[in-house]
Amino acid sequence: MLRSAFATILTLSLFGAAPASFAAQETQGAPSGLYPREVAAIRALEKVPLTTGSADRTELFQWLAEEPDLRLSWCAGLLLEAKEAEGETGSAALIQAILSAGAAVIDYPEIEKDYLATARAGIQGALRAYQATLKAEPKRRNSVLDDLLARQAAGTLDEYIRPKLVECEQAPDPG
Repeated sequence: MLRSAFATILTLSLFGAAPASFAAQETQGAPSGLYPREVAAIRALEKVPLTTGSADRTELFQWLAEEPDLRLSWCAGLLLEAKEAEGETGSAALIQAILSAGAAVIDYPEIEKDYLATARAGIQGALRAYQATLKAEPKRRNSVLDDLLARQAAGTLDEYIRPKLVECEQAPDPG
């Protein structure tokens, strides 16, 4: 069956050697105790504007994509509209969401096949970075990310995520 661009599933591997630039960073351990430096680097990127840290995001994304031990299924349609809406901010948010989802699966391996929890963790990480972006550059708004912030504040973020996962054939657990 052919799928639309919104239904593309990006599958990444998760564990293995860290990029060299992250090896020297001091970190606090992740709950799982696995790859604390990488998780800390991803979490640090959630605190800086999406318009900065591009090289670090790219390096970490490459690391996630090349490691064979664990897989992250990511529905590209989750933030594709944000990427298309306002370019650079949306593109960086998409990369940050994938990184944040990867960090969540590293910290909590039991959510690896819980697509809703993984997607939620990824989007929440991207929204933290988006909030840092708005604090530093208030004019760098993205209408899709603004909508997701409002949904998060209203407690309805999952209502956005569930239909996107269905489009990607990643039906979330009921609930």
